[in-house]
Parts: sequence; C-alpha cells; structure tokens
Amino acid sequence: MDNPYLIPILMGSTIIILIVVMWGWIGVMTVRKIKWMLARHHREQMEGVTDPSRLGAILKKNKCPDCGGNALIEGPHGGATINMYCGNPKCRSAFNFLPAGQGYADRIGKAPDWVYQV
Repeated sequence: MDNPYLIPILMGSTIIILIVVMWGWIGVMTVRKIKWMLARHHREQMEGVTDPSRLGAILKKNKCPDCGGNALIEGPHGGATINMYCGNPKCRSAFNFLPAGQGYADRIGKAPDWVYQV
C-alpha cells in the first residue's frame, strides 16, 4: 500500500456503493408501501369500510357505507349506542353506532328479518 491515492479511491467507491444500496432499499420500500396502499384500497372496496371512525362518519350523514343508500333504520338503543340497519333489504348491513362527536361504529353482521317486516 505505497500508493497514497489508493485509500481515498477505495473509500470513495465504498461510499458510492453504500449510496446505491441505500437508494435501492428506499426504492424497494417505496414500492412495497405503494403495493400495501393499493391492496388496502382494494380490500376496502371489496369488504366495505372497516375503520370505526370512518364508518361512524358515514352513518352520521345517514348513508349506508356498503350500498350508499340513504335510508337507515334505527334499531334497539343501549347506553349511548344505537343499532342502525340499512333500509335496503338487499344490503342488510347492520352497525352498532355511537353518534357522539364525529361518530364511531362497528359492524354487527346482517340486519334481522323483523327490520324489514311491515
């Protein structure tokens, strides 16, 4: 190692390699994040909205998160929550809804038959 220029050249190439590896890693992570976001969007479209605060905000506007119908039927009340059923008999979505604040809701399955009996 008598060449005084060899060490800076080796250090410079090591830094360049590290930069390339880091940029490659950032690119891979960005692609993974985009894929995850697209998959999440697809899941929400296929399964309906699942986030309780988003469900509550939609129900507070008197809309069904699944079919978009604007006829919600109030069911039994318990404490501060209300069971809400979609008025569309083909949809039959059911929610346990807390109307306080921005709204909060959980899915409770499908609406029972008595909701649609006249």
